[in-house]
Amino acid sequence: YYLPSAPAENLYRKESVSVYLSEPLCEPVLVDLLSGEVFALPTHESRGGLAAYRGLPLANYPMVLTERSALSVEE
Repeated sequence: YYLPSAPAENLYRKESVSVYLSEPLCEPVLVDLLSGEVFALPTHESRGGLAAYRGLPLANYPMVLTERSALSVEE
């Protein structure tokens, strides 16, 4: 997900977003594709049959919400 905006604007905004998935992730992580950082996320909330991940940062470049097992992460 991302906020499409002009490159001259701030890359990172203080707003946040909620993402809803039809199936919850077992071990959710958020990947910042600009910095390469990977952040563990708390468990989801159930909202109307959907898995809700709330308070995720909003940027004008792609961020990825995925399973930790989908990544090769160094510890």
